Amino acid sequence: MVALATEAILYERMTGDTRTASWRAEARDWIFGRNPWGVSFVIGVPEHGRHASRPHHLFYKLANHLPVGGLVDGPVYKDINDSLKFEPFGDDDLARFQSTEGVYHDLFADFSTNEPIIDGTVSLIYLLRVWR
Repeated sequence: MVALATEAILYERMTGDTRTASWRAEARDWIFGRNPWGVSFVIGVPEHGRHASRPHHLFYKLANHLPVGGLVDGPVYKDINDSLKFEPFGDDDLARFQSTEGVYHDLFADFSTNEPIIDGTVSLIYLLRVWR
């Protein structure tokens, strides 16, 4: 979603064509919580909203410290999720939103959907810098 929104901005700047503006905004909004899970995939953002809060990150696990601003991987297909070996999740508070098309867990144990990603975080910083 970060790449999609960024590409739309760059396309608009290069061509002057503004037809991508609506889906650019939808991609940005998906990242920040306008998605089936209602969760922002940016750790700690928004501060008082539903956001990734239990990332697969050692700062969180060992010191209960959130790497605020980090972007987590986000949802994966159910078959990918089911093929991975995880610690037991316990109750899935997002179960009603899970589907074959996308699974996301805001849990430390889920390294496939809730691990902060450096390249995605850097790309998000760039996106927010060039957004008008």
